[in-house]
Amino acid sequence: AVAVPWVIRTSLRPLKEAAAQIELAQTADRGFRVNASDFPIEALGFAESVNGLLGRLDESAARQETFAADVAHELRTPLAILALELDKLDGDVAARLKRDVTSMSRLVEQLLVLAQLDAQAAARDPTQDVVLGDVAADIVTYFAPLALDQGKEIALEPGDGAVVSGRPEAIGAALRNLVENGLRVTPIRGTVTVFVGPGSVLRVRDGGPGLSVGALEDYRQRLRRGDHSSKSGAGLGLAIVSRIMEAHSGSLRTDPDHAELVLDFGRSG
Repeated sequence: AVAVPWVIRTSLRPLKEAAAQIELAQTADRGFRVNASDFPIEALGFAESVNGLLGRLDESAARQETFAADVAHELRTPLAILALELDKLDGDVAARLKRDVTSMSRLVEQLLVLAQLDAQAAARDPTQDVVLGDVAADIVTYFAPLALDQGKEIALEPGDGAVVSGRPEAIGAALRNLVENGLRVTPIRGTVTVFVGPGSVLRVRDGGPGLSVGALEDYRQRLRRGDHSSKSGAGLGLAIVSRIMEAHSGSLRTDPDHAELVLDFGRSG
């Protein structure tokens, strides 16, 4: 009676330790496998099956990343060539075509980020520390010439140097989308301002009328419904931003009173 519980606990200890390793490995790099060297013979088959599943998940994520990169390359090149050819043309038709090509390029970039994000999440790729102020500064610098060409301004209000755990290219894509939408709705001589903080927050204030909570929720569901009917592409873009924030355990929210869209990394979506 005394020995049986001890034998059972001793035999099952490797399984308990393996369960703890799997729990800790949720943010580990690819290639994690269960160490079955100390497993009882009866549990070896189970461990091998788990390792086989982990291997297939790694392979699936790698294939998805490769597919996304290949598709992006195949689409970027003809779009870039088309944009160069359209630059040689003048007139209203050429200008409209240029805007359409620009919208297509933007959509390709957004879908590429989304595909990479899903692949990385499936493979539990490790995240890194991201300084929100650095991301905001890069985006503002990128859009400054475009804002100037449109007769608008873009400004940065740096905060307290908040750092979040995530993927910088995805966070940058989310903020870039909000700034781009902000420039689209801001009138000439208006200003788009990017605020960093307070806390783990990025806020984009534009010169538009603001986005209601109901409208944001409609855009948020657009990606799930497959409804891509927005003429400006803003709806699908905001749906992708929402998906990026969900992957970072954050949320996309709106402050209609201040005409702001907020990337909040401190609350779940």
